[in-house]
Amino acid sequence: MRKKNLYPLVILTFLLVTAGTKGIAQNRVYTYYLNAKMESVPKEKAVIVGKGRTLDTAYLVQYYRLTDNHLMWLEQFKDSTLEILHGDRVLYHPNRKVEEKTHFENNRLNGLMIKWDSTGNMTDSGYYKEDHLLFGVEKRYVRNRWLYNSVETDSINNTMRDTDYDSLGNKLREIAFVGSNGTWTEYKKDGSVESVDSVFTREDRDAKFPPQNGGWRTYLERNLDGMVPIRNGATGGQGTVIVQFVVEKDGTLSGMKPLTKIGYGAEEEVLRILKKSPKWIPASRYGKPVKAYRKQPVTFNIRS
Repeated sequence: MRKKNLYPLVILTFLLVTAGTKGIAQNRVYTYYLNAKMESVPKEKAVIVGKGRTLDTAYLVQYYRLTDNHLMWLEQFKDSTLEILHGDRVLYHPNRKVEEKTHFENNRLNGLMIKWDSTGNMTDSGYYKEDHLLFGVEKRYVRNRWLYNSVETDSINNTMRDTDYDSLGNKLREIAFVGSNGTWTEYKKDGSVESVDSVFTREDRDAKFPPQNGGWRTYLERNLDGMVPIRNGATGGQGTVIVQFVVEKDGTLSGMKPLTKIGYGAEEEVLRILKKSPKWIPASRYGKPVKAYRKQPVTFNIRS
């Protein structure tokens, strides 16, 4: 009786071993040693290690920073040659939170794309078909805390909606386009409509110094007293002053304040020439002039 029961036992054991061996072959790990440019290098020169293994329908590679074994990103390919992206790609922030998730089919973006900031706020999302963005949403936050702007674009229907919010989530304004024709709606604090204007372009423009008479560089050469730091005791070298200010809707400047502390009168000299500058060309948003913040650098070459 014992001898008769031996054969099923041997067959069962053989099946288990075969199945186990097959599973090990499918999950074999391939290792890739890479430099910062993602070029293949010997192990001793690598800063990134990629660990690849087969899945049911793709080939997964996870990339780790060698110094601390931090998972930087992962992506899926058709095979171990890593030539054709086919599946998900996931990027991670240094704090290990997901930064971006995209999906590829035969090296082309297809499906949903989502990005997050390091605190977990979703900043960008979109739906792609063969690298073409069909619908997208961009979100911007103040100090990663509250949403102050969102932009929705629909390339199929050629529409766009740009919305500003206050710190409580109430709408301040909304610009909506169909094609090149849009409406600019301002809202009151109670949510009711304050005004509605028409706009006819989606283009934005930064505030800039007027180009007449040679522009900003010529204005500096004619008006900036580069000897001020030397007269105040500065020795040789180079220093850059950065001044922040507001370009109002009419092109005048306000709210000037230095962001650097070089000293020797350098910041005061830059403030002086800004105060006497001609009107700037104001920034525009969808063709309408808007208030804009600028940071202007001015470099002193100090030769004692």
